[in-house]
Amino acid sequence: MDNQSPYMPNNWEPLPWQQSVWRTLQSQQQQGRLAHAWLVVGESGLGKRHFVQAIAASLLCEQLQPQACGQCQRCRLFSQHANPDVLTIALDDKAKQIKIDQVRVLTDFVQQTAFYSGGYQIVIMHHAHTMNTNAANALLKCLEEPQGKTLIFLVADTLSTVLPTVRSRCQLLHMPTPNEDQAHQWLGQFVHETDKQQRLLMLAQGKPLLAKTYADEHAETLFLTLCEQLDAIAVTQADAIHAAKILLNENMMLCLQFRHQLIIALIKAVHTNELPDILRDLACAQTVVKYQRYDEVYRLLHWISEQRHILLQGLNPSPQLLLERNLSLWALLLIG
Repeated sequence: MDNQSPYMPNNWEPLPWQQSVWRTLQSQQQQGRLAHAWLVVGESGLGKRHFVQAIAASLLCEQLQPQACGQCQRCRLFSQHANPDVLTIALDDKAKQIKIDQVRVLTDFVQQTAFYSGGYQIVIMHHAHTMNTNAANALLKCLEEPQGKTLIFLVADTLSTVLPTVRSRCQLLHMPTPNEDQAHQWLGQFVHETDKQQRLLMLAQGKPLLAKTYADEHAETLFLTLCEQLDAIAVTQADAIHAAKILLNENMMLCLQFRHQLIIALIKAVHTNELPDILRDLACAQTVVKYQRYDEVYRLLHWISEQRHILLQGLNPSPQLLLERNLSLWALLLIG
């Protein structure tokens, strides 16, 4: 798996909403108080990978500046995934867990002497929240007894699935969430249309890097297709089975994710009695708000959440039956 942020190495700066945590780490490093183990936690799409790689690059850079220069030998090697003092661990292809064999590689690495005399040895473990119990227990000794100038960055999407014994041995760093202006300004470098920015950020729950991924993968097209089918059910009472066939070949997890975000937006609209611009043209959204269907909307949200959980567990329900049930519930919501 690629261990490089999609926005490196041309940008060695932290992202705008990461400035405060960046200054915290830089200040500790300058005072010689930098913790040897960090648990960096935040939802996917906030730039955890970018942040950790940017801070690692700055600590390895020969220029000893707050930001990596990007030009020295160590920076060039880092950008080419070839710096001998960096070890990156991530999920293997199609794997669902970080395994003990990967932690053993980490253990061997930190027992070596740094290639560059006097410099840091840095371990970056992505998806640390997926470590199985054996892997996590094997990591404990490294966290308790670091060798020399060793830094370990564990990057996790959720804190609850990281073993307490691991959490207690790390300095916790919560990745900040950008405010609306920061999210739009950053995404605006890549997506220029304001309406499209709003749709993408709604679908990504305000997380700019995830919104950028959706833009790159043209995921907005799926959302618009989904909206068309939801509206068809609302306006023409189109058959849910027919609508399911149209969506059958789409990414099922993304379909559920977008339905989830749409329902969240509708719940907010029901409570405020005002539709956001992004939903104002949807007849189905107008119907839901007009008739104040609280119970039905929450029931559908709960069902969608359950189905997403099932897919995340690696189970494989019938996509056609899943879609038909989803859209049938939606039809019931609209007709009461």
